[in-house]
Amino acid sequence: MSQQQKHISKLLKNIALGLQKYEIEELNEALVLLLSKKSDQKSEIDYVIKLVSEIYEITPNTLLTSRSRGKIQQARKLAYCLLHYTLGLSIRQIAQLFNRFHNSVASALKEYKKHEPNRFKVDKEFEKNLTSSKERLFEYINAKT
Repeated sequence: MSQQQKHISKLLKNIALGLQKYEIEELNEALVLLLSKKSDQKSEIDYVIKLVSEIYEITPNTLLTSRSRGKIQQARKLAYCLLHYTLGLSIRQIAQLFNRFHNSVASALKEYKKHEPNRFKVDKEFEKNLTSSKERLFEYINAKT
């Protein structure tokens, strides 16, 4: 058995183990996340900015630079969640990207953790936007690879 065949055999065993512990979608998300961390993420970051801007009907520049509250604040929080939880960017990297203090980004991510989609319409809408954005982002990453 060649070295490459051994690596393939090991990979398949690990995939089988992963499928015993996780759903197929969870395993795929983990693989996409790992692959995106190993490559340059500029195109994925740009896609997130474009995607969030489309959802909230604002310009990418407004998303990156505006200090407004309300809709724009929700849009920024969605972008932060996608960049941090889906692409694995650090809070400091996101803060640099948006020219914000890292505490502002951390605060928005903490606020997201406190969401109650079953009680509040705003949280339910945000959760819907986050889910659909994640799906589109994964499709974009899968299409790239």
